[in-house]
Amino acid sequence: MKQNESSVQQKTQSEKDSNWDRIDWRALDQIRQLDQDVSAGILETVLQIYLDESSALFNKIQNAIREGESESLRGAAHSLKSSSAQLGAKKPSEFCKEMEAFGRRESIDGVEEIYPQAELEYEEVRRELSVELERSKEQLNGDFR
Repeated sequence: MKQNESSVQQKTQSEKDSNWDRIDWRALDQIRQLDQDVSAGILETVLQIYLDESSALFNKIQNAIREGESESLRGAAHSLKSSSAQLGAKKPSEFCKEMEAFGRRESIDGVEEIYPQAELEYEEVRRELSVELERSKEQLNGDFR
C-alpha cells in the first residue's frame, strides 16, 4: 500500500467509526477487494450505480405513498432494501424492509409515520457514500491529499 493511501485510510477511519451504525464499511471493503489491481474501479462503478438508481427508487417509494399504491411501494422498497444491504447501508435497508411489509399487507396505513425517518437516514447514507465515491475516485486517479 502506498504511503499516501495509508494516510487517506487513517484519516477516514475515525469518520467511518462514528458512522458505523449507519454503514457497515466491511461491505464496501469486500467490493473493493474484488478489484485486485485497483485500476478497474469496481467500487466506484457500484457506488455510482447505487447513487443513481437509489434516488429513482426512493422517488418511487415517495410517489407510491402519496398515491396509495401498495404494490409499487412493495416493489420499490424491496429493490432499495436489497441494494442498500449490499453496500452495508443498514438503516435504509431496515426502513425499506418495514415499508416493503406495508406493501405486502396491501395497506400503506401507518407508513407515513416511518417515511420521514427513512428519508433522513437515506439522505445521510447517500451523502456518506457520495463522499466515499469521491475518495475512491481520487485514489483510483492517484490524487492523494
